[in-house]
Amino acid sequence: MRGAPVSLVLPDFVLSDTDVRELATALEHWHTEARPLIWTNTADQIIDRICRYCARISEPAH
Repeated sequence: MRGAPVSLVLPDFVLSDTDVRELATALEHWHTEARPLIWTNTADQIIDRICRYCARISEPAH
């Protein structure tokens, strides 16, 4: 990574400069070894599943 060292701070979670560098390296590797996403369901099947999930989570808890 170029530039000044960067630390990312989130509530109760801190990434050090080393963590950020390791993450950047992992992402670079991920992008060089990326594989295309292959859809196994139709758009209608995906939308139906999302609708069922939304209906389930919006029901009152028992």
